[in-house]
Amino acid sequence: MAARMKERPIGSCTFGRAQRRRQSFEAFTKRSSVQLHTGDVHSENDDEGKPELQEKRSLVSDTSFVDEALILELIKRGVSETQGRKLLAGVSEAQHVLDQLEWGDHIIRQSPAGKFYNPPGLYISLVRDNITPPENFPSTRKQILRQDAERAQTMRETFKQQLEAAYEEEIDRLSKYTSLARTLRSSNPKTSGVQSAVQTALSTNSRRDLPPRGPH
Repeated sequence: MAARMKERPIGSCTFGRAQRRRQSFEAFTKRSSVQLHTGDVHSENDDEGKPELQEKRSLVSDTSFVDEALILELIKRGVSETQGRKLLAGVSEAQHVLDQLEWGDHIIRQSPAGKFYNPPGLYISLVRDNITPPENFPSTRKQILRQDAERAQTMRETFKQQLEAAYEEEIDRLSKYTSLARTLRSSNPKTSGVQSAVQTALSTNSRRDLPPRGPH
């Protein structure tokens, strides 16, 4: 036993333990470096490669400001809410989506039963491809615009008639004043100058208040 101890160099045990610890530490460091480069350590970027998470993120970012009323119109026609939001996220501001959906309703109503086995797909294609309905198609939007225009035209005509009636009434009133002034002047010549001045003043003031008479 003593002979064996004498054969070992001084400090060989301590040196061996230190060497094993250093090798173990180097192995751990190397393994951690490999994990960092290969992505074994979880990070916020790990989810980028997952299609379902990318779809959810895209849905949140692209469909935050879609028209909820149009979402309901699509759902009523069999399009899922998820599909509807993705679809509306790609439409332009000038696109009349409701016109396109109503045009799809018309196409389905006029087609033989069973021709469109997938009506939601028809609606999606009309909106996605921005298909414009025929010019003479009476969509709800066009009907409202026409009704508003007709209402405005009626109001303009009514206002014009009221102005013309007021003008004629004022002209009639002036005629009565003029006739009265002539009667007074003829019955009393001394007051002719006064009556003439009154007539002139009434005519001037009344005509100043009247609006300009337009053509009939």
